[in-house]
Amino acid sequence: MMLQLMLSFLATLPISGIFDAGWNSFFRNQSQIDLQVSNMKKLNLDTLILQYSIDKTQRFYDSKLPFAAGTANNSYFERIIPSAASQNMSIYLGVYAENDGWWTTPDDAYLFRQRDNSIKVIDELLAKFPQAAIKGFYIPHEIARYYWQVPADMQRLVNNFVKPVSDYAHSKNKTMMISPFFNQDLETSAQDYQFFRDMLVNSSVDIIAVQDGVGSNAARRNFSVEYLTAIHRAAVETKKVFWTNIELFEGSAPADITRIQDQCVNASNISLKLISYDYSTLTLDHYTQSMQVLYADLIIFNAKYTCIHQNNAFFNNSCYIYCPVNYFKFNNSCVRKCPGESQFIYDSGCVSNCPDNYQIDGINCVLKSGDKTVLIIGAVAGVVFAIAVGSTVAVVCISKKEQKKKNRIKLSDSCSNVVTY
Repeated sequence: MMLQLMLSFLATLPISGIFDAGWNSFFRNQSQIDLQVSNMKKLNLDTLILQYSIDKTQRFYDSKLPFAAGTANNSYFERIIPSAASQNMSIYLGVYAENDGWWTTPDDAYLFRQRDNSIKVIDELLAKFPQAAIKGFYIPHEIARYYWQVPADMQRLVNNFVKPVSDYAHSKNKTMMISPFFNQDLETSAQDYQFFRDMLVNSSVDIIAVQDGVGSNAARRNFSVEYLTAIHRAAVETKKVFWTNIELFEGSAPADITRIQDQCVNASNISLKLISYDYSTLTLDHYTQSMQVLYADLIIFNAKYTCIHQNNAFFNNSCYIYCPVNYFKFNNSCVRKCPGESQFIYDSGCVSNCPDNYQIDGINCVLKSGDKTVLIIGAVAGVVFAIAVGSTVAVVCISKKEQKKKNRIKLSDSCSNVVTY
């Protein structure tokens, strides 16, 4: 159990992609758009999903398609796509969507209209924008079992809409993504597994990026692992790429980094990639203080886990290929060396004798056993990554002797200098 907790923590993925619904972005001029993309790159984001291209009331590029006539022309793609492409971001473009139907079980006429209009949108977008900048397309309809639980309806969804649009994207050498959701109050995880397996097997979609749903329903936090794991199983069995779509909001406000970190830990072991929803939560040109805080926290969070996944050391909020002088690399952090063989690390410094309420453990002075226990990942020297896991659990430290044995980990009762961020 302890090893599983350690591996889960160490395997945490950074958030590397983000949705932009366009509603809080389209009005910006080119210099503001460039700043927006720069802000995304500071977060180490490499993937941008532009959620909508055309719906029934607005279009996000200057479309000449007949069904776009009469919609508000935002011409947003003309500014955001070149800017994101110049930063080497992978771009996915939403196809046609009518937002007054996806939360029902539409008839065939609706599905055929989505199919036909989406194919025309794909053609126009590929003719209008550099194909190299467009990685693939995204179906904005948020598929959920509740609306398609009748097998015949699910097959209509696949055969009359999802599959032909995905096949058409493939004919243009582009991938297709969907981002469905689950509702623990309306179905079991076993039912979701079966539904998504049956839907995905003949759907032709390439990527399923499941919404974790935590932002829109706080209770879903307790079910996300169970349901994400079930849908991941369906994706694996149907040979689809599985991503998780991390919700960055809490109702109408930005979430805090602790909750988002929990979401990422829950999703990392089963996801090839973590993306997020959406950029309006971080809209920095008319931000609130909570937006500022979340953006700053996400910079550190993503820098840390991007660094770790490059097998480098994250130390003092910086990424090191080689640790500074007098430090050695252990568990993707930098651990301070003491100058003398008989000195021990205490309070980020070196001492000859540990204080009375501490005991010697290898090169560390560690608190003697007490009531509060923490799981420490790695050695400590002022910077340690830790997660509280309960009232009784072993704690990981490292001794100089163990470090010489190919960085093998030694179990102990407790560690000092614990920080949890």
